[in-house]
Amino acid sequence: MTAPTMLLSTLVHVLVVGRDPDGELAYEVRCPGVTDQCRRYEDCNAGPNERFALAEALTNGWDVRCHGRHHRKVAGVWMQATDHCYVASHYALEERAAAAGLEPGEYPILWSSGADGTDLEISPLCTTSLEGHTP
Repeated sequence: MTAPTMLLSTLVHVLVVGRDPDGELAYEVRCPGVTDQCRRYEDCNAGPNERFALAEALTNGWDVRCHGRHHRKVAGVWMQATDHCYVASHYALEERAAAAGLEPGEYPILWSSGADGTDLEISPLCTTSLEGHTP
């Protein structure tokens, strides 16, 4: 990995387009390290008392924690923080990556969770692979 590639890979997510054993395109995302910006949240099965405490914390601007995990409301549902990357583990990654129409290689991407906070939108920052570039 070259110096510019190393710098980019510590700042942004990188879409890696490769080929599977059958020669079909395969996609994965390299996360530079899970932060609150890309942290995946999943359903929380909080009971009524916990949901009340979470709502009160949210209303009062307090840290929204329950059973040791940070929580947030996404599309009206209480979700709890995980240690996984939202982008790298999103169920629609392959479909969204294929829509970008990229050849095998490594591409820095911008991403968003869409208007409702549950979708995945990805936009390559360039259409030329970072792989093999030298300074």
